[in-house]
Order: sequence, then structure tokens, then C-alpha cells
Amino acid sequence: MRQAQRRPASQGPLLVRPRSALALLALAAVTLVTLGFGRATGRYVASVKSVARDVVAPVDAAVRAVVRPAANFVQGAASYSSLRVENAKLRAEVARLKVTEAGAAATRAQLAQLSRLEHLSFAGNLPKIPADVVAGTSSNFEVTVQLDKGGRAGVKVGMPVVAGGGLVGHVVAVALDRSTVQLVTDPASALGVRLGGGTGSMGLAVGQGASSPLRVQYVPPQQRVQVGEAVVTTQVQGGTVPSGIPVGAVSKVTLRPGALQQQITVRPYVNLGNLAFVSILRWVPPGP
Repeated sequence: MRQAQRRPASQGPLLVRPRSALALLALAAVTLVTLGFGRATGRYVASVKSVARDVVAPVDAAVRAVVRPAANFVQGAASYSSLRVENAKLRAEVARLKVTEAGAAATRAQLAQLSRLEHLSFAGNLPKIPADVVAGTSSNFEVTVQLDKGGRAGVKVGMPVVAGGGLVGHVVAVALDRSTVQLVTDPASALGVRLGGGTGSMGLAVGQGASSPLRVQYVPPQQRVQVGEAVVTTQVQGGTVPSGIPVGAVSKVTLRPGALQQQITVRPYVNLGNLAFVSILRWVPPGP
């Protein structure tokens, strides 16, 4: 019995080989399963990627549609801000050039005034006192300017004041180093004039306020008066200026039916609103 149950020694290797083969078969099976799963997984991942692309594509397009205008707006806002800065710089430069040009124009006007004061043919041999205009007063009742020369320089009340174009006014007040000139446009100003450049009818030119023309009175209706003809001063009793100083040009003539005199306005030759330099003539009205 013991001999029947004993295993022959030659049967051991036969039992080991099937176990090894079984392990190899199991490993192969796992490998095949893994490889199969890998291929399946690859196909699955590819499918998922494809589906994801199909799902995301419309969303991506929508996001781009929203973001692109926002980006364009930001870029446009930056460009607009830059443009505003450039425009501000240009406006500042234009303003500076205008100020420079205005200053240059004023300087040229003053140089022209000085140049014309050197050639006052109408003043003849009368001595002159050059003066600067330092202040002005203009209202409905008074139109005057202040000069930087007074009694110390020999200025006296009644002396006529002229510019390159003609009569400015006459001195009405004098201090030591200041004098006040009543302009021809002052409502209280009245001076004898002659039309036609000194050959026509006589009249009385009165002021009507700053920036307004003079009004010439007492010219008879039969006297022919033309727009544009010259008006000069003439010496009359109690007059404040000598004869022959240019005053202005006739700007309007009106003759009403039955009127005893013509209505004549005269525009002064001198720009009284832009005076810088004048000359005071050493002439005083003759005594009574």
C-alpha cells in the first residue's frame, strides 16, 4: 500500500511545467486585455476629443464674438485718449500762435503810429511833445485818455493832441507828469470844421460817444456834400484847435425835405480805440 501511494521521482517536472505555462498564459491574457483596453481607450479618447471639439466650437466662437469687440473697444479707447491729448496740444499751439500773432500785430501797429508821428505835415512848424497813452476812460458821458506827460514837460490846457492820421482831441486837465485829453468823440467835444478838405462849407463837429461817428451841424441844404470827402479843422472864435488838422471823412449824408440843415456824419481818421503814441502840439487858443 505504501509503495502504491509513493510518487515516482520522474513525475515532479511534469507537475511544475503546467503551473509555469498557466502563469505565462495568465500574463499573456492580461497583456492582451491591456493592449485591447489601450486600443479601446485610445478610440474612446479620440471620440471624446471629437465630441468636445464639436461642443466647444460654438461656445468658443461666441466668446470670441464677445471678446473681440471688447478688445477693439479698449484699443479704440486708448486711441481716442491719445487723439484727445494730441488735439489738446494742437489747440494749445494754435492759441500760442494766435497770441504771438496778436502781439506781433500790436507791435506793428505801434511802430506804424510812431513812424507816422515823425511826418506830421499838417502840424507845420508847431513844436511837439511826444507822449504815451497810459490809460483811458470811456462812458456815455466822457471819452478821455491819460498821457504820461504833464506840466513838467510843458503841457498846458487847451493844447491839441494829434496822431499820424489827424486830430485826437485836446488837453483838458494837467498834472505834474500826467495830462487828460478829451477825445473828439466825447459828447462834450465841439470843434469848428470845414468840408471839402478845407474848401467847402463850415460846420460844427460834435462827439456822439466812443466808437460812434461825429455829427456835423449847421451845413446848409444847398451845400453839396459827398460821402468820402475830407473834413479838417478850422479856426473859429473860441476854438480849441488850429486850422488845417485832418479830422475824418464824411460817411453819411441825409437831407430831409424842408430841413434847414443836412445831417452829416464823419468817421474819424484816427483809430481812437487803439491809441498808443500821440503828439501834443504846443499851441494854445488865442485869448479874447
